[in-house]
Amino acid sequence: MVRGRAGHGGPCAAEGHEASRRDAVVSVGPHRALTGVLEGVRSTAYGVTWLAGDFGDEPAVRHPASLIARVCALDVEFVFVDAGEPWADALCEELGRAGVEPAWAVPGPLSRAAGSLGWGLVMRESARDPDSLARRVQDGMPAVLEDIARGADLGARVFVLADELASSAGWLVDPTFVRSWLLPTYAPFVTSVRASGGHAMLHSDGDIVSLVSDVAELGFRAIHLGPGAATPDAVRAVRAAGVVPAGGVSVREALENPEQAVTASMSLASEGPMVLCDDGAIASTVELHAVARVLASLRGQQC
Repeated sequence: MVRGRAGHGGPCAAEGHEASRRDAVVSVGPHRALTGVLEGVRSTAYGVTWLAGDFGDEPAVRHPASLIARVCALDVEFVFVDAGEPWADALCEELGRAGVEPAWAVPGPLSRAAGSLGWGLVMRESARDPDSLARRVQDGMPAVLEDIARGADLGARVFVLADELASSAGWLVDPTFVRSWLLPTYAPFVTSVRASGGHAMLHSDGDIVSLVSDVAELGFRAIHLGPGAATPDAVRAVRAAGVVPAGGVSVREALENPEQAVTASMSLASEGPMVLCDDGAIASTVELHAVARVLASLRGQQC
């Protein structure tokens, strides 16, 4: 039997508990730590962006019942749920029963276009024929909005638009295309999220802090900073724009130098509100548990 979280009902407290979808959605209410940070009533929330273990795991390991057991063992306050996964809906409901907030992560329209066109063509067209690429990106928005509606029906309040605009090596698409063509296509995402009573977060790898004012103007409440991007200057710039920074826990440091990972994360969170989680680089259960240990240390020090 998995050790339960004190005061929480559901799988983390007792195995075999059955509840209706309505019960699952309602049970999330008192435990919305992530929402609390985005609404300014909490300073910090602690969570992870990936649960599904090693890429070589058998499909059964990715079953919601197995994943929720991992959540209970990790003792986190929120988990990103990839809306594109076949188990996403069931996991979102199970998280609600466990008193853990789901952050509903939706693949962005640029990433959807790259899935059909290939990143090579997307990168070239962003500079050579931005109008044509913008139309292809726009074609992906109905599916994005459908995913938001699904998450809202499941009780999600935080919605992450996951679009890879950059990497650690630099921009994946022309920055002019991002500002003039791509960001305007995000407006319906934010409008739909707000209409559901939720909050919008943007995720991209790479350094996208130069976009923070544009992102804030669109209405995003948070930006999840990818590997290497959550520098002290970047986090300050995000806060200065009125946006909450998310991330801050380097997966690499959590593995190689956990004490440094704790110190660095504490420093980032000491100056203002922050969603403390991994940088999106978790790719194995070993990394997942390394991040969880860092988060436990941070919570123990009331960071």
